[in-house]
Amino acid sequence: MTSEQIKNDVYEKLIKVIPRIGSKETAQSMVTMRVVRGHSNPGNGEFRDFEIAIEVFVPLTQWFIKDSNLRPFAIMGEIHKSLNNKTIDGLGKMSGGDFQVNFMTDEICSYEMVYYITSYD
Repeated sequence: MTSEQIKNDVYEKLIKVIPRIGSKETAQSMVTMRVVRGHSNPGNGEFRDFEIAIEVFVPLTQWFIKDSNLRPFAIMGEIHKSLNNKTIDGLGKMSGGDFQVNFMTDEICSYEMVYYITSYD
């Protein structure tokens, strides 16, 4: 994708920087990212541990896609390929990708993935 496409079609539409989903009804999936916590590493005070949560919201009407995969798991698979073992300049290497269902309603489901970064202060 071009920078213009990302700016117009993805940023704040499909990927939320501020993790707040409005009350509007939509048939699009959404991805949000939260920095859950950061704390000093108990084993070595020169390191800081960060926990990052990625939430994937998928309307139940959009679960099925054309191949054999289900949309929430396809999205999480792509996120995992992009983030796992990725080095973030100035912070460190991301690891993790464990996920769990966050909630389900009659209209939408939410899955949460967790990644960790250990940075050297």
